[in-house]
Amino acid sequence: MTSLWCLTILLLMTCSTSSADDKNLATTVYSDAFLKLLNLLNGNFSDHRVVNAFKAMDDPDLEIPSTVYFYNIPVEIPAMAPAVTYFTEEYFEHHLRRRLILVVWEDQKGEIYLQPYNITSPPNDRSKPFSIDQVKKLTASDLTTREECKVKFQRKGTQTFTALWPDCTVNDNGIVPNFRLTYSCNSVVGTATDSDQTEYSPIPVVFTREGTRYPFPSYLNEANDKVAC
Repeated sequence: MTSLWCLTILLLMTCSTSSADDKNLATTVYSDAFLKLLNLLNGNFSDHRVVNAFKAMDDPDLEIPSTVYFYNIPVEIPAMAPAVTYFTEEYFEHHLRRRLILVVWEDQKGEIYLQPYNITSPPNDRSKPFSIDQVKKLTASDLTTREECKVKFQRKGTQTFTALWPDCTVNDNGIVPNFRLTYSCNSVVGTATDSDQTEYSPIPVVFTREGTRYPFPSYLNEANDKVAC
């Protein structure tokens, strides 16, 4: 496992600020692309529209997709400042499948990355709900990750980003499966990249945003102002 502090130091070195001596998060300078991506990540997403469309076909031979939904809530975690962080949970057929902290940052070259962190036990007792207040109190000892789980985003349009996302909670004979994700205004499309992986499906999974986005912490007011779709 990669030390939280090692990655946090890396983030501190690569975050661009308006002054090298100013540690106030409110002074951090974020690019237009970074702010737009923060908005695309934010919110509740579900494939229920696709599932309902398949069910409406009333074809007994039709394979109906599984119901999957997840949400990403931007939240400030003091132990990881000045990194931008999200709390996320994913449900598969209404059962909690993942609970993660996502750290998003932009380096000095304008490259945008995301590092998923597992929440270790006992804080991550998935039989119990996890509140935002608990998230804010997470410390280094509560989080673990691996370098190979890092995600890199590519901007493909004004409101479109793609990423190859390693599914680090799954391990098929020592191989971590990857998913190609495309983020746009109100949807996320995911496809498996390896037909040999356990969760492979030749049919893309389409998630759409449901409801409004969550408010960003006060130091990310710029992101609230960048909502364009």
